[in-house]
Amino acid sequence: MDTEATPDLQVIYSPIRHEFQLLTRFLQEEFCPVEPFIFQILQHIAKFRGKQIRPALLFLARRLAVDGADGRGHENLDAAVKIGSVIELIHTATLVHDDILDDAKLRRNVETVHRHWGERAAVLIGDFIYSRAFHLSTQVPGMSGILSDTTHTICEGELLQIGNRFRSDLDEVTYMEIIRKKTAILYAVS
Repeated sequence: MDTEATPDLQVIYSPIRHEFQLLTRFLQEEFCPVEPFIFQILQHIAKFRGKQIRPALLFLARRLAVDGADGRGHENLDAAVKIGSVIELIHTATLVHDDILDDAKLRRNVETVHRHWGERAAVLIGDFIYSRAFHLSTQVPGMSGILSDTTHTICEGELLQIGNRFRSDLDEVTYMEIIRKKTAILYAVS
C-alpha cells in the first residue's frame, strides 16, 4: 500500500488493499499527461502523502455495505475509487493552500510548494488540483453537489479561523466550528 499508515492502520487497511491499489493507479494516471512543469510540482506534492485515512474510511464503509448486503457491488468500485480520488485531491489542494496561509516551510518534512516555487505557483497548483477534483466529481452522480458544499464549508472554516486569529477569548463553540468546517467535513463526506 502506498501510504504512510502505521502497522495498526495497515491491519485495518488490509481488507481494502485492492481499493488502495486502484486509487494509487487512478491518481497516477490522472496527472501523467500534464505539462512538464505542472507534473514536476505534482510529483513534489505526492511526497506529502500521508495515511490516506479519508479514502480508507470511504472504502471500509463501502466494503461493509457490500459485504453486509448480498456481496455484490463490484459495479460501484469504479465510482468509489473516483470518489476516494476526489476526496484525496480536495484534501491535497487544501494542504497546499493552507501552507500558504500559515506560511509553512515544511509539509511532512518536505519543502512546501510556495517555499519552493512561490505563492503564485502554489495558489494555481492548488486550484489546478481542485478543478480536477470537480471534473471527476461530475462523473459520479450526486458527487459534484456534495463536493461543492464541502469545499464551500472548508473555505468558511478557513475564513472563520482567519477572522478569529489572535483572539485570546475565543470560545469553545467557535473553535469547534472552525475544526468542524476545516477538518471534520472531509471525514464526514468520506
